[in-house]
Amino acid sequence: MSSGLTLHDIARQAKVSKSTVSRAINNMPGISSDTRARVLAVCERMGFHINTNARALKTGGKNTIAVVLEEIRGFLSTEVIYGANQVARRRGFIPILLLAESGDPDGVTDFLNNISGVIYATGDTARRVRLPVSKWKIPTVCAVAICDDVPSVVIDDRQGGYIATKSLIDRGYRQVAVIMGPQDWLVSEERVRGYLDAIEGHCSPIIHYADWWTSSDGYKKAMEVLETRPEVNGFFAGDDHIAAGVISAARDVGKRVPQDIAVVGFNDSYVAVSVNPNIASVHVPLEEIGQRAAEILIDAIVGDAADLPPTERLQRIPCRLIERESLGLPQQTLRSLSG
Repeated sequence: MSSGLTLHDIARQAKVSKSTVSRAINNMPGISSDTRARVLAVCERMGFHINTNARALKTGGKNTIAVVLEEIRGFLSTEVIYGANQVARRRGFIPILLLAESGDPDGVTDFLNNISGVIYATGDTARRVRLPVSKWKIPTVCAVAICDDVPSVVIDDRQGGYIATKSLIDRGYRQVAVIMGPQDWLVSEERVRGYLDAIEGHCSPIIHYADWWTSSDGYKKAMEVLETRPEVNGFFAGDDHIAAGVISAARDVGKRVPQDIAVVGFNDSYVAVSVNPNIASVHVPLEEIGQRAAEILIDAIVGDAADLPPTERLQRIPCRLIERESLGLPQQTLRSLSG
């Protein structure tokens, strides 16, 4: 391979973009088999050996990316790291972990010498952050967090709130309340939006915000709802801890879960399977977020970041519902009974 060979040279010969070249030689989805074959044929003709990896064309041999965490003990961190590591290793990059102490991303700047790119991840939940990208001067992607200056990959909290609430509506519950965490949190806003989307045309909104995301906060708010709105027969809780508190409150006022009141939580955490009955919960796609953040980052390192359309700079990864005892009969059972 010529020492002056670049991704641009291959892209020009194959009549594709540089990011398409990157996807072809790394066997990534998103391009047709004909395009992949054409790119690989050009690589072979120009003397580029596929196993040397596209990053050598752009990075000059640097193959390390940094995953910068605000909180290494945060419940989101482990799966995001795992997902990013899977992609990085497969594409020939070595991930290292850095801790932004006290949530200060500027503190890691001095450690980014010879680093090809950064994935910045918050350790708890989605919110907006500001990053010193002008100092880092390397490709950067946010995971879970949102930064207006770089591509960001986050949980689709609105969609998660929607599927949680819709699972209650689909089972015939028409007095569905939501108990969310603090009102000024971005995730609270998004999850309540999903709740409102789902109940439209079915029931009136019953919205309560707790002081925090604990079972005691969930218990307190659920007791308020059940005392003032005894007709409520379904709860969407913004977190599994809150959901556990809702179940305790229902039990203390003589209601059975799920026979009298159905409950759906959020995050699919260990709490969901630690209480009786087990809590139906929205599973958040943390591993997928780590994977997608790494894909975007490495494409930017070895390809052309400008190829990412502005509409794709904020990517929301959808959630899925895990049905458990607190929701009652699964949908397929309900359909068979109604048939």
